[in-house]
Amino acid sequence: MNSNTSLSLLSRLSQQPQESDWRRLFDIYSPLMRQWMAGYGIAETDAADISQDVFQTLLREIPTFEHNGHAGAFRRWLRTIMVHRIKWMWRSRKRETQVAETGRDTILASMEDPNSDPNRIWDAEHDVFVAQRLLRLVEPRFTLSSWEAFRMQVMEGEKALPVAEKLGMTVNAVLVAKSRVLKALRDEATGLIDLDWK
Repeated sequence: MNSNTSLSLLSRLSQQPQESDWRRLFDIYSPLMRQWMAGYGIAETDAADISQDVFQTLLREIPTFEHNGHAGAFRRWLRTIMVHRIKWMWRSRKRETQVAETGRDTILASMEDPNSDPNRIWDAEHDVFVAQRLLRLVEPRFTLSSWEAFRMQVMEGEKALPVAEKLGMTVNAVLVAKSRVLKALRDEATGLIDLDWK
């Protein structure tokens, strides 16, 4: 674990990012972005190219990104970058794409409308998707018993005493395990999503 683990992923990326930080952001967001673009009928190969462009833009601009403290600020910024990259791709192509010119304007208007169905889906699925990705990324940092203590208490809603009995741990150890995993998740999630797990 590097010395920057107490900082959120966004903080690390804006200050002194490591390659592993960029890989983590890519692993979290690339599948979600491609899924969102597929909802607009964008071909998988185009979505892959656009995703690469988005990450190149993030690489350049994330040091100047200022989170306004409102839930969803990063996801809205990311979606705005995607829309700009899609516009750029469509405008720069000389040959006809899969989407007719008139259809492009309709799609772009929908992408820019926060109340469009695909954008409401993006907002609804974003936090769940990112939380699941973060869970997978954080899990290897912990022992199996610590992870199970966390999972049973937070994900399954069990009380500490029955969890301790099932895992052969003390109640204190179960509570400490839960606290440590939650801290690691919150550290990674700050600015990306608001975790309300207790």
